[in-house]
Amino acid sequence: MYAKLPNQIVNFKALLVLLAMTFSFQSFALDDTYCGSISGFEFSNGTTTTAISHNQSYYINDLPNNFYVNLLVNGYSQSAKFYVKNLDTGQCYVVNENHLPYTFPGGNGAWNYGCGNFEIKAKLYKYDSCGSYCDSETIRFAITCQPEVTCGEISGFEFTNGSQNVTITNNETYALDALPNNFYVDVLVDGASESANLTLVNLTTGQTFNVGENYIPYTIPGGNAAWCYGTGDFKLTGKIFENNYFQGTLCDEEVIYFTIGETTCSQIVGYEFSNFADATVAIVDGADYDLDNLPTDFNINLLTSGDLESAFFTLTNLDTGEVFTKTENAIPYTYPGATNSVWSHGCGTFKICASIFQENYASGTACDNTCVTFTINCEEPCGAIDAFAFSNGSDDLTITEGETYNVADLPTGFAIATLITGASQSVSTTVTNVTTGTSVVVTDNTLPYSYPTAAAWDLEAGSYQIVSQLFSEDNASGTQCDTQSISFTLVDVLVCEATFAGTSTLSSGLAIVIPGVTSTVTVNLNNDAILPDGYSLATVITKGDDLTIEGYSENLVLDVPEAGGFYKVHTLAYNPTTFDLDDLTLGTSTANDILDLIANNQICADLDAVGSQLMVIVTGSTDRNSDLAIDQVKGNQAIEAHLSADIRLFPNPVVTQLNVNVDLLKNEILNYAMIDVNGKQILSGQLSNNSNVINTSNLAAGFYILKLNSEVRQLTKKIMVRK
Repeated sequence: MYAKLPNQIVNFKALLVLLAMTFSFQSFALDDTYCGSISGFEFSNGTTTTAISHNQSYYINDLPNNFYVNLLVNGYSQSAKFYVKNLDTGQCYVVNENHLPYTFPGGNGAWNYGCGNFEIKAKLYKYDSCGSYCDSETIRFAITCQPEVTCGEISGFEFTNGSQNVTITNNETYALDALPNNFYVDVLVDGASESANLTLVNLTTGQTFNVGENYIPYTIPGGNAAWCYGTGDFKLTGKIFENNYFQGTLCDEEVIYFTIGETTCSQIVGYEFSNFADATVAIVDGADYDLDNLPTDFNINLLTSGDLESAFFTLTNLDTGEVFTKTENAIPYTYPGATNSVWSHGCGTFKICASIFQENYASGTACDNTCVTFTINCEEPCGAIDAFAFSNGSDDLTITEGETYNVADLPTGFAIATLITGASQSVSTTVTNVTTGTSVVVTDNTLPYSYPTAAAWDLEAGSYQIVSQLFSEDNASGTQCDTQSISFTLVDVLVCEATFAGTSTLSSGLAIVIPGVTSTVTVNLNNDAILPDGYSLATVITKGDDLTIEGYSENLVLDVPEAGGFYKVHTLAYNPTTFDLDDLTLGTSTANDILDLIANNQICADLDAVGSQLMVIVTGSTDRNSDLAIDQVKGNQAIEAHLSADIRLFPNPVVTQLNVNVDLLKNEILNYAMIDVNGKQILSGQLSNNSNVINTSNLAAGFYILKLNSEVRQLTKKIMVRK
């Protein structure tokens, strides 16, 4: 027989086993805290890397040589598994890796799966041979074997001969002789393309021409040959392609319309007085000219552009009716003819007309015809008054008859200027205040003529008449050349910056007010108010059709009056330095009073006269005290919903009497019925006060339904009766 081990030895062995197991568990638990995670994927050959992004495409020649897919990890791990699927072919591949780096194909082998769309799912493990899962990530990408080709586009068309260019504008007309010699049409392209197909339609003749080009420049006719399609209206369609012979992708297509005409017919540019030695004087239709200011021994020279061979003149003396004609076959085309011919028709008013032709002796195509009328004065001219202006010498504002002007809008330090043309020596100006009847007369001998002379306007606002007389000599003497008058009104009113109270809504369109307890409503702005610097936004509450002011606030929170009914809340944009809210008399002042105050007292402010509607219901009385009537509530869903919810029952459960508190409207009777669980009506009656009692002493214990209804609301409550 074997002797039994002492109990102490057995217990010691058990203790050692227990300690070993505890240490093992602790070690395993500590080891678990180092499980790693996947941070991404990359193409790599061990030296060069390219990060892989989800759903991105990669050209295979842009990737590192002999690349593989490397799994990027953080923390502790000992193995990884790759699940790779070619999404185009459906082929799947699985690779296990027990050593860093974790790669696909395994062991840093080079990628040999070609091009296509791929999905890689990688799982990371804590131990070798995929033991103890840590993390997983999935990514999709494409590898292409063909580089991405950027297809070009047509940027325009031009007439060119290789050295001279004329850009073609859609629907424009071009003269044949104005285009480059031996021109063709070039299709301008940006980006890559290999061929172009050009279709030209002569819309005048109906002819269609097709040209194909495999080399830039893409031209019509092809090969940079000279234009051979004549004149007319044309439609050109250009198409460029990715490959030769119009193959592959159609990169772009553009259509343009243009017209090519024969030689452009010349035009008349104008007329001038000239002696071909001194400075010329342009002839303006309807103008007057002093004979002394014209060139000596002048004639009339016709100014033209383009090619022509002859001009035909017709001169009419409008004072005498005499008519004279002349044909010119050589440049310069002049009347009376040749550069040494001199004007011999003296002074007066004349009309000269000229026609120009493509052939000599006024033959061939008539290209253009124009006429001008002018006056030549032989006597010393006297000037004329053209207008009046507010002027300070640098800024001018022409005065309009009968107009009203605000002094604030006029040039600073203005005077009344009399504007003239022609010769004069003085002006006499009479300024009459039509309102007061007072007049001031001033004579000015120095241009520019003004009242006051060499000073700023010194009269008050009012209605004025200005009468100016223009003279040929100083001090209002000699010939009176002209007299003109003008009337206007000057006002001196405040000019306000743009100010707008804006629009708003209320935090609630219904306010329940308990007497003695302050209730407020908040105005929510629509952020469209315009407030100049120094301005504030206040709120005003009004009542009734006349918008009587019942209260105001210097901010957007407004106390609600303790009187039921319909109100409106308005926003007020104002400057506290010019508008005092304390000047408003509550219960007397109206919104229209505010508007009148702004309009008539040079106050810059703005009131939202429309406002936002507010319904006020007063509660807290034992009697019906709301100013709202039943007919005011009907159809207002918001108010009806509130009234239906604002009924208070207590106690519940009830023993002998049930208290019913409710806010009754004017003339409202609220009927009630007590229904038991069998649907039988046990009690009924009316509630005619805000505080009511229903006797429940005769009711058996149990659940009942209390139904309440009136013209504008109905409510059902569950009641429990205890005994």
